[in-house]
Amino acid sequence: MAQTTTVAGSTPGQFSVNESGAATYRIPIQVPPGVAGMEPKLELAYNSQGGNGLLGTGWSLSGLSVIGRCPRTKAQDGVRGSVNFDMNDRYCMDGQRLILVNGAYGVAGSEYRTELDSFSKIVASGTAGNGVASFTVQTKAGLTLEYGNTADSRVEAQGKSTVSVWAISKISDVKTNFMTFSYIEDNANGSFYPSRIDYSGNAAAGQAANNSVRLVYEARPDVVPLYAAGSLVKHQVRLKTASAYEGSSSVAAYEVSYATAVGTVRPKVASIKRCDGALKCFAPIQFSYALPQTTWDEPPALNLPYPVWSRGGDGEGMQFVDVNGDGLVDIVRYLIADGVTYKTAW
Repeated sequence: MAQTTTVAGSTPGQFSVNESGAATYRIPIQVPPGVAGMEPKLELAYNSQGGNGLLGTGWSLSGLSVIGRCPRTKAQDGVRGSVNFDMNDRYCMDGQRLILVNGAYGVAGSEYRTELDSFSKIVASGTAGNGVASFTVQTKAGLTLEYGNTADSRVEAQGKSTVSVWAISKISDVKTNFMTFSYIEDNANGSFYPSRIDYSGNAAAGQAANNSVRLVYEARPDVVPLYAAGSLVKHQVRLKTASAYEGSSSVAAYEVSYATAVGTVRPKVASIKRCDGALKCFAPIQFSYALPQTTWDEPPALNLPYPVWSRGGDGEGMQFVDVNGDGLVDIVRYLIADGVTYKTAW
């Protein structure tokens, strides 16, 4: 990024603890408004329980919907299975299982609903290897969402012709306002990255999308080969900047800087800086992380007058129960001798 000037102000962000107990922090990417609310809603999101993703450990770019393959389960399908990139695979949209309501599963023309019903109609189209080529979703809000309807949004598993992920490729409303999504697909490594979102277009008026969000990446030093259903997934890059444009003019840019924390070889986000089109920037948000404890602290010992094991033949043993209801485990020793049961608790 070119020479910048620091100005007063701060980049909005929100901290919370989610239902899983994870610490989260979210920074919304501010963009020029679209027509009738048709604009991307992206966030740079941290989750302390997250993996090593597009922005290093714990961080991700949220706000992009995908449909992917997921395994069969005993509860839903009567049989357990894994993802094998065949016709037995099932589909999930943003983690929600797609439930068949019409046709045959994984075949063109089949219709689905999400397991927790969002009242959206989801229809599969075409054939690509062992599965469908794309999906069209009609929402109750009147939006039409297309998944995998372009070559770059239809992501094949590494070394296969079968689609692994159907990324969202277009959103349009009843007034034909639309937004399109472009991706960089790395077939050799089984990965893909969003590169650009164009919006504020209108098909009926013949108006091209004038506003955009553009994503720039840099090589990452911690390339770790992963495997999903036996297929290689290797992320070679990490997000460097996310910029919002009105026409050809940049109106906002978020620059991500990384640093390798002590005790790990994996870089983490060190700071995020927001600038406007005139290169006037807020002071960057700095992030530091507490390292997990790598040693074991021995708890205070309790010396018992008896060994902690059971001898069934002698009617003697130990049990670990919460006797007094204080939430802590108590030790109960019992002994049966001459028909009398003796119990002691600690």
